[in-house]
Amino acid sequence: MRYEEFDPRLEYEALNIAPRDNKIERERDFERRRREQRIGIATAGGLAIETVLSNPETPKQELLGIFDEYREELKLADYQRALARDIINAYCTQHELVKGLYGAEEDDFSRLRRLLPQIQDARSVAITPRPISLHVRLDGRAYRLIRGSGNSSGFFRPSLKDFTFECAEAFRGEGTMLHEEQHAIYYLLRTQAEKKLGKSLFNRPTPNLGEIVRRSPHEGEHRVVADYIQRLVAAEGDRIKNEIFAFTRTSDIAPTKVLKYLTAEDEGYDYWKNARSELLEYLSRGRSQSEVAKTVESARLEFKQARLRLTGDGLEAVKALKTRLGFNHWQAVLLLFDRPLERWSEEVAKLSNSTAEK
Repeated sequence: MRYEEFDPRLEYEALNIAPRDNKIERERDFERRRREQRIGIATAGGLAIETVLSNPETPKQELLGIFDEYREELKLADYQRALARDIINAYCTQHELVKGLYGAEEDDFSRLRRLLPQIQDARSVAITPRPISLHVRLDGRAYRLIRGSGNSSGFFRPSLKDFTFECAEAFRGEGTMLHEEQHAIYYLLRTQAEKKLGKSLFNRPTPNLGEIVRRSPHEGEHRVVADYIQRLVAAEGDRIKNEIFAFTRTSDIAPTKVLKYLTAEDEGYDYWKNARSELLEYLSRGRSQSEVAKTVESARLEFKQARLRLTGDGLEAVKALKTRLGFNHWQAVLLLFDRPLERWSEEVAKLSNSTAEK
């Protein structure tokens, strides 16, 4: 049976060219229907994720059936239905791959040597099959061999997307495993969404100070530096929201702790290193070294504070969705994952308004 579709992209285009008569009412109606659809998608998608986490062997048709059950409420457009199918297909393909990697009965040491031959002499290993990845807990020496530089209790890396890793010396229950699995789930969701909706939805390019100066040759130095810092912070948005989802899967957390994992130099997350070089070159013309150093240090502090504010606002948005509006973790993830981090507070405000209207 056919049902009325709501395609937000087409509806938004139609709204922009509509006559001014009743435009305010039409805008309100558009926002209401869009919010209802987003909540419905988050509810159905969250149920699908919960289903495979509790029963990874759930048949594909049963997962697709979850969206059929909600079809009248969702009013999905063709591209939205296609994205739901793509994500479910990607899950099923990845799950079968992980089952094949885990293989038949063998001890974990033999399994490790087969799967990751670069690690031949681990002192301890425990491999746990999860729905879309194998969780590998290793002794500290073997963990650092596969991790490389850095100091962390666990990690997920897209180049090793079939695995999540944990250092046995930092083992504190299943928290690290769930944290790293969240990264793997986000990677699967993001990869499929990028194919349908475009990479620009998630990727903000790292800004180039020289290009900013060339585009705005008459802007004052202060404005140029402020614009550069703002773009630097925005470029880290996807990385920060990925960590927010992972940390908040199991607990609330302070923004300073999230940033600790995002800004340590040996983690490879330090955007400031290259930015400092660009600023030194830009600011050094006709100025003393002490003046340049003072301006660069001021920019560094603003960069640090801006990231802290953005992270704190993001954590508060997730907390509000869960505690104030009653959404569970997976609903919160699906309501926010395709939204730029700096717009999360705005998204929560819209959802709060729609809840109050009911």
